[in-house]
Amino acid sequence: MNTPTRGWLTEIVDSDSMKITGDGKYEYQINLINLFQKNSQARLYVKNINTNEEKNIPIDIAIKKISLLSIGDVNNWVKFERIEGSDLYLLNTTEEIRIEEERFVVDIETGASEKLNNE
Repeated sequence: MNTPTRGWLTEIVDSDSMKITGDGKYEYQINLINLFQKNSQARLYVKNINTNEEKNIPIDIAIKKISLLSIGDVNNWVKFERIEGSDLYLLNTTEEIRIEEERFVVDIETGASEKLNNE
Protein backbone atom coordinates (compact mmCIF):
# COMPACT_ATOMS: atom_id res chain seq x y z
CA MET A 1 0.00 0.00 0.00
CA ASN A 2 1.44 3.34 -1.07
CA THR A 3 0.73 6.54 0.81
CA PRO A 4 0.36 9.55 -1.51
CA THR A 5 3.00 12.18 -0.81
CA ARG A 6 1.76 14.91 -3.15
CA GLY A 7 0.54 17.82 -1.05
CA TRP A 8 2.30 16.58 2.09
CA LEU A 9 5.93 15.92 1.21
CA THR A 10 5.78 17.89 -2.02
CA GLU A 11 3.66 21.03 -2.23
CA ILE A 12 0.84 21.56 -4.71
CA VAL A 13 1.03 25.25 -5.66
CA ASP A 14 -1.63 27.27 -7.48
CA SER A 15 -0.48 30.78 -8.41
CA ASP A 16 -2.04 33.88 -9.85
CA SER A 17 -0.31 35.70 -12.69
CA MET A 18 3.01 37.47 -12.10
CA LYS A 19 2.54 41.23 -11.88
CA ILE A 20 4.67 44.31 -11.15
CA THR A 21 3.87 46.80 -8.39
CA GLY A 22 2.81 50.31 -9.46
CA ASP A 23 6.10 51.74 -8.22
CA GLY A 24 8.00 49.29 -10.46
CA LYS A 25 10.10 47.88 -7.59
CA TYR A 26 8.73 44.34 -7.28
CA GLU A 27 7.34 41.44 -9.24
CA TYR A 28 4.73 39.59 -7.22
CA GLN A 29 2.19 36.80 -7.17
CA ILE A 30 0.16 34.97 -4.53
CA ASN A 31 0.79 31.25 -4.14
CA LEU A 32 -1.91 29.04 -2.66
CA ILE A 33 -0.23 25.92 -1.31
CA ASN A 34 -2.06 22.60 -0.90
CA LEU A 35 -5.46 24.19 -1.48
CA PHE A 36 -8.39 22.11 -0.15
CA GLN A 37 -6.14 20.21 2.28
CA LYS A 38 -5.65 20.54 6.04
CA ASN A 39 -2.13 21.91 5.57
CA SER A 40 -3.16 24.66 3.13
CA GLN A 41 -1.51 28.08 3.31
CA ALA A 42 -0.87 31.22 1.27
CA ARG A 43 2.42 32.94 0.55
CA LEU A 44 3.17 36.14 -1.31
CA TYR A 45 6.14 35.76 -3.63
CA VAL A 46 8.01 39.05 -4.13
CA LYS A 47 11.11 39.66 -6.23
CA ASN A 48 13.04 42.92 -6.08
CA ILE A 49 13.51 43.93 -9.71
CA ASN A 50 16.81 45.77 -9.04
CA THR A 51 18.55 43.21 -6.79
CA ASN A 52 16.76 39.98 -7.82
CA GLU A 53 16.25 39.23 -4.10
CA GLU A 54 13.27 36.91 -3.65
CA LYS A 55 11.03 36.49 -0.61
CA ASN A 56 8.05 34.32 0.26
CA ILE A 57 5.92 36.10 2.85
CA PRO A 58 3.19 34.18 4.72
CA ILE A 59 -0.26 35.75 4.26
CA ASP A 60 -3.16 34.67 6.47
CA ILE A 61 -5.78 34.59 3.70
CA ALA A 62 -8.87 32.60 4.69
CA ILE A 63 -8.16 29.99 2.04
CA LYS A 64 -10.20 27.38 3.89
CA LYS A 65 -13.25 29.44 2.79
CA ILE A 66 -12.38 28.92 -0.88
CA SER A 67 -14.70 26.26 -2.25
CA LEU A 68 -13.96 26.76 -5.93
CA LEU A 69 -11.07 28.39 -7.74
CA SER A 70 -11.01 28.95 -11.46
CA ILE A 71 -7.59 29.05 -13.02
CA GLY A 72 -7.21 30.65 -16.43
CA ASP A 73 -4.44 32.01 -18.63
CA VAL A 74 -4.45 35.23 -16.55
CA ASN A 75 -5.36 35.18 -12.84
CA ASN A 76 -5.61 38.28 -10.66
CA TRP A 77 -6.35 36.95 -7.18
CA VAL A 78 -4.66 39.85 -5.34
CA LYS A 79 -3.66 43.49 -5.81
CA PHE A 80 -0.42 44.66 -4.21
CA GLU A 81 0.34 48.38 -3.98
CA ARG A 82 2.72 50.61 -2.06
CA ILE A 83 1.16 52.65 0.73
CA GLU A 84 1.97 56.24 -0.16
CA GLY A 85 4.55 57.85 2.12
CA SER A 86 5.86 54.57 3.57
CA ASP A 87 7.87 51.45 2.75
CA LEU A 88 4.84 49.27 3.42
CA TYR A 89 2.52 47.69 0.87
CA LEU A 90 -1.19 46.91 0.90
CA LEU A 91 -2.36 43.53 -0.37
CA ASN A 92 -6.07 43.11 -1.23
CA THR A 93 -7.74 39.93 -2.35
CA THR A 94 -9.97 40.31 -5.41
CA GLU A 95 -13.34 38.83 -6.29
CA GLU A 96 -11.50 36.32 -8.54
CA ILE A 97 -10.39 34.37 -5.45
CA ARG A 98 -14.08 34.01 -4.47
CA ILE A 99 -13.89 34.91 -0.78
CA GLU A 100 -14.87 38.09 1.03
CA GLU A 101 -12.25 40.77 0.39
CA GLU A 102 -9.35 40.70 2.83
CA ARG A 103 -6.66 43.35 3.29
CA PHE A 104 -3.13 43.02 4.62
CA VAL A 105 -0.28 45.39 5.35
CA VAL A 106 2.97 43.82 4.15
CA ASP A 107 6.48 44.79 5.23
CA ILE A 108 8.71 43.33 2.54
CA GLU A 109 11.89 44.21 4.43
CA THR A 110 10.97 42.09 7.47
CA GLY A 111 8.89 39.54 5.55
CA ALA A 112 5.86 40.13 7.77
CA SER A 113 2.19 40.71 7.05
CA GLU A 114 -0.70 41.87 9.22
CA LYS A 115 -4.37 41.42 8.44
CA LEU A 116 -6.48 44.58 8.59
CA ASN A 117 -9.99 44.46 10.00
CA ASN A 118 -12.66 44.89 7.35
CA GLU A 119 -14.58 48.04 8.20
